[in-house]
Amino acid sequence: MRRAAPWIVAAAVALVAGRALSGWLHVRRLARYGVAVTAKQMCSCIFVDGRDEAGCRGDMPEGTEHLRVAVDRADDTVHARNPFFLVERRAHHHEGTGCTLE
Repeated sequence: MRRAAPWIVAAAVALVAGRALSGWLHVRRLARYGVAVTAKQMCSCIFVDGRDEAGCRGDMPEGTEHLRVAVDRADDTVHARNPFFLVERRAHHHEGTGCTLE
């Protein structure tokens, strides 16, 4: 039984680590979706509706207030990023067709 103990402990640690990694990847996927939605909605709000950034931020879904958003008016783009999950998306405004994710 003493010889099996290290293997049992190693298997338990591997199982816990695998579940933790799986959970982190799931949350990262959700973070990527949230960043994409934020970039697209902010782009549409600012460049299509012509509103200011502060007003558009107030319309964003709950839970997105921690995301970093940078508006580049010269390039008609919005960059949104989540620094914790290292996720970034960009939306670009095209005259006549609106904003698209890149």
